[in-house]
Amino acid sequence: GFLAYARERLKYYDNEGTRKNHSAGLSKFERFLRETKGTSDVPLSGEGLTPALPEEMMSWERTVLENAVNTVHKTMRTIRRFANMAIRDGYLDRSDYPFDGVELTRMRTEKTSLRPDQIRKLETLLATLEAGTAKYPEEGTLAAHVLRGFLFQLYMLGMRWGDLCTLRWEQVGAERITYRMRKTGETKDLKIVPT
Repeated sequence: GFLAYARERLKYYDNEGTRKNHSAGLSKFERFLRETKGTSDVPLSGEGLTPALPEEMMSWERTVLENAVNTVHKTMRTIRRFANMAIRDGYLDRSDYPFDGVELTRMRTEKTSLRPDQIRKLETLLATLEAGTAKYPEEGTLAAHVLRGFLFQLYMLGMRWGDLCTLRWEQVGAERITYRMRKTGETKDLKIVPT
């Protein structure tokens, strides 16, 4: 079946983050199949992977799961990737490609940076926390740790939260931090700049 093939291919992914994302997409596809087709997999063929299947799943994600446009797009990109792999590996005929004519839509998201005055407010809050005069957050709480972590991310050129959470002491030197990004696998070597 298609899911059996995709999960087998997933075992050979090097990047843990991509593996988790694609595994989640496959689990969502399996749930869709169970809830709408009464099965947990479809044949790895044109009879199983019909062109109508991606359209039905996108509609199901939007209506039943109430997923946003970009979430649906991410799931369908995963399914499309494994369909392309199956064609490349000779398990699916090119003429049976289920995504021909299927348009995957995505909305552009606007990301805005914090302004310098907003960063200064966070730094002031941290200073009052460390001086013991902050009403919120209290020292030792999760909120206090998150504040420190968030500021550290900013200082380290926007380090991703997942990379910060998995940072180990041996990756932190006196003047530099060296780590491998979970999302891309790229190694980062950053100078620690005094604040």
